[in-house]
Amino acid sequence: MQLGIVPRIPRPPGFEHRPVKLVACLLLGGRTQASATVMSFEIAAARSAQLMAVIPIDPFAPTPHFSFSQSLRSWVEDVDLAFMHGSARSSIEQFETHGLGRGIRVSRVIGGPDIRELTAKVAEADLVLIPANVGIDGSRAEVWSEVAEVFAQRQHVPILRVLRRPLQVKKVVLVVSSTRRCSQLARRLVELDLWPEAAISILPIGDYRPRVSQGVREQLDLLRTSGRDAALLPAIDLDFAAADLEQILSPFQVAVMGHLSYRAGWFDSVRHDPFEAIASYVPVVLMP
Repeated sequence: MQLGIVPRIPRPPGFEHRPVKLVACLLLGGRTQASATVMSFEIAAARSAQLMAVIPIDPFAPTPHFSFSQSLRSWVEDVDLAFMHGSARSSIEQFETHGLGRGIRVSRVIGGPDIRELTAKVAEADLVLIPANVGIDGSRAEVWSEVAEVFAQRQHVPILRVLRRPLQVKKVVLVVSSTRRCSQLARRLVELDLWPEAAISILPIGDYRPRVSQGVREQLDLLRTSGRDAALLPAIDLDFAAADLEQILSPFQVAVMGHLSYRAGWFDSVRHDPFEAIASYVPVVLMP
């Protein structure tokens, strides 16, 4: 089966599956859009879910002229409306072409060019797919400012950030650090149950910190209680070597993380961010 997504299998009591009835796909454009689009159809088909395409602006209307709200200016300094219009048009045409004859219930929504409007449109979705390294207008964006990361900061809906579409998902890695959003990764992975047959590993970041070592133990126990075996990888330090991290991550198709980027203080701002590095190596990131 495509992407290793298989029908749900029973789990022990206490671990209820979260039904995936509505899958949303943001149509932003960019080089990674095609992979996100294809994956959205595959997941919707595997879960017999409705698929909702969300576009920032109407791609078939004349190029709009309007002022953006302050919330958008805070992270996008210069939006090229003509480029945004073209990105939206090519994305929806690609989406429509791929959906021909697939028998999936599809809806289309104009979300608006403001992040608050887009997040409101997908608030009822069970899973949102977002192309990687893309800004609101379809231009390339750095990890810390791309739409997927801004959504993760504002939205409580699970997000699948797609850099490349893997042919199969055989190995999943949970990235556990000391941030609050890392504490529930295992539980939410089990609840979503997108890849029940995939092998799971846990990668600690800075496990000399008590909160990290405790979080790793708790999530290992939870996975095993839920019927999923998990391997513990050697921890990486905050001052990691990029080449070593890339080698560690090379077998994995999916990383489960609380963030795409986390720079909380001065030290974080001047050194490499492990979340950003992982997002650049692994094809798909699930932020549940």
